[in-house]
Amino acid sequence: MTENKKILVIQPLPGIGDLLWFDAHMQALAERASNKQVSLMTKRRSFATDIFKEAPHVENIFWVDPNGHVSLWGLVKELRKGIFTEVWILHPSWKYTVAATLARIPKIYGYGRGLNGFLVTGKPLTPQELTLHPIERATCLLKKNGISLKENPKIIVSESLKESLKKRFSKIKRPWVVLGIGGSEPKKKWSPAYFIELATWLKTQKASVFILGGEQERAEARSIVHKAKDAHAVTDLSLPEVMAFLDLSDVFIGNDTGTLNMAATLNKPAIGLFLASPVLNYRPTLYGTTPSEDRKIFPQQVMDMIEKKKIM
Repeated sequence: MTENKKILVIQPLPGIGDLLWFDAHMQALAERASNKQVSLMTKRRSFATDIFKEAPHVENIFWVDPNGHVSLWGLVKELRKGIFTEVWILHPSWKYTVAATLARIPKIYGYGRGLNGFLVTGKPLTPQELTLHPIERATCLLKKNGISLKENPKIIVSESLKESLKKRFSKIKRPWVVLGIGGSEPKKKWSPAYFIELATWLKTQKASVFILGGEQERAEARSIVHKAKDAHAVTDLSLPEVMAFLDLSDVFIGNDTGTLNMAATLNKPAIGLFLASPVLNYRPTLYGTTPSEDRKIFPQQVMDMIEKKKIM
């Protein structure tokens, strides 16, 4: 009798970008499941229900923090809801491994940090492998246990939303270059003056420029559009609409935040402005720029990269 394999992935990093880092791993694990889907347990702040609304490889979403905080017995209660045959824990905390053990999930794959090594199934990571970046760490765990990632899998977005946005912007010529001005922290945000300078140059390259942000960036986007002239402010989209819009775009340039990772997992040419964090080139179409000696990224650096990589 063939085993009915039900797989859960636990990924509790909180950000949108953090969650998108692991979409390739989830797609690879879904291939092992009987129904070609995985369930996901993550934090509410990740907006997973919006991100994976159209994703065929995600069956259900559970929260590690259903009551606003993470507790061991709360995790056990949530884990018992799914009747899973195996769980993949993409985080080094002991709490998730112990919870999976108490929930009596037969196969537990995880990093095996410390005493957790006695609780996990398969091959855990070495102390040196545990120091890798979270993306590399998860890739290493899957590889050590015989699972290879697909080559640059694309996250799935709503076709109906794409059609609606096509109609909305039908009169705007190609190519569409999206400048992402949002950011989780001030130190990760590029200067509006630099976005204005870049937008002005992009227009000389015959590109149509969109300034993308959320409601909190609305005033900033309007200011950039006013000074750059002929750019288009887009600050009224829901998260699924943002993903659909990025899928329609030709190039993304922006701060190191969730929208950059959306563009990357959509396999769009994307230039990230890594002002306060290491460059992550985890997709071949993702290019990173870093500060010069005076701790700034200048528009000319981005212009040079566009020309060097022949992005447009």
